[in-house]
Amino acid sequence: MGITINSEALNNAAISLNVIGNNIANINTSGFKESSFSEELKKASGSSDAATAGISQAFVQGDITTSTNPLAMAISGNTLFQLDGGNGITYTRNGQFSVDQHNNIVDSFGDKLQGYSLTKTSDSSGNVSIGSALDTNKVGNIQLNTSKSIPTATSRITIAASLNSGIIAIPNEQVFSAGDPSTYDNSKMTTVYDALGNARTITNYFRKQPNDGSNAGNSTWQIYTVDSASKPGTAADLNTLVFNDATGKLTSLTPNNPNPGLFTATNITFDLSATTEGAGSFSVNGSQNGNPSSDMTSYKVNSDGTIAAIYADGSSAVMAQVILAKFNNLTGLTAITNNQWKESSVSGAPQLGTAGKNGFGDIRGGSIESSNVDLTIEMVKLISAQRAFQSAAEVVKKQDETVQTINHIGG
Repeated sequence: MGITINSEALNNAAISLNVIGNNIANINTSGFKESSFSEELKKASGSSDAATAGISQAFVQGDITTSTNPLAMAISGNTLFQLDGGNGITYTRNGQFSVDQHNNIVDSFGDKLQGYSLTKTSDSSGNVSIGSALDTNKVGNIQLNTSKSIPTATSRITIAASLNSGIIAIPNEQVFSAGDPSTYDNSKMTTVYDALGNARTITNYFRKQPNDGSNAGNSTWQIYTVDSASKPGTAADLNTLVFNDATGKLTSLTPNNPNPGLFTATNITFDLSATTEGAGSFSVNGSQNGNPSSDMTSYKVNSDGTIAAIYADGSSAVMAQVILAKFNNLTGLTAITNNQWKESSVSGAPQLGTAGKNGFGDIRGGSIESSNVDLTIEMVKLISAQRAFQSAAEVVKKQDETVQTINHIGG
């Protein structure tokens, strides 16, 4: 009986050494959580699983460090990534993700990250079309759309010009012609795009009007808009700009839209509300809201778990969103291989949600969470566990010697 009792102590010491050794071996494993062994916990658990009885994990936040992998993710808070792989649905804190050959986001073991992907529709012939909105009604494998960006037709051009008040006005009898620089003072060319991403140019020509005395205290300019899709010089839209001589501010635009400073030409809205007149040479800044189709170059993970594709022209588009899982009792999760966990009756069922809402942690893209193992503490625990093992082994050895002596006396 004595040997049996002390063999239990020897077994507990061996388990403790294994747990500490596992902690030390995983000190550089992303998202790894320190384990500890307690004899009292083993007695209280009543578990038939000798491999896990008495072992608990500390779900303490590990340090978050920057990674060169744009799809690497770290969670700030007590929630987990959900995966689907060879072990069914599992959970992890290891956010070292990449894209597999089928454009699924996977961990280093090939298990697929779960979340929302873009909507997909099929026509009668079975052709699949990928939409631009997330399907938030369906949690599944996150699959990224790696095709080129969807072109956007230009609908608005913003022009912020500074017109020179000191130049001499062009006589009215000199008819405007885009091909004749003597018929206008300045010009601004803008590249725009149609719905298919085809580029064309729109040029705005500024021409100062003679002051005939009918509009005292103001200066008048004409702006001609020519679309390269039309024949230059023959299809110019004309609008008139009036500036206050004292302030240089734009006071009216004719034909006047409900919003001053706006006019429509070639089916595009032009915003000149920031255009002014004053002393000095002509200068102009401008922008337009269209985009051609562009190759995807990288990804960016936002704090809410949305994953955006980054395109060569600098534009971006959301491709997916990661979902997170939280449990009422994290320490009740069952630890399995590959630095993962499964739900158990002790942990309770997972509650799913998105980062930053309803108590779910934030996600930091381009980052990884380090192991929360403290090597110094583990080394101290290792020495203590080793001493306990040696002591238990010595007791068993002495008891065995005693039994052998008794057997000899009996013989």
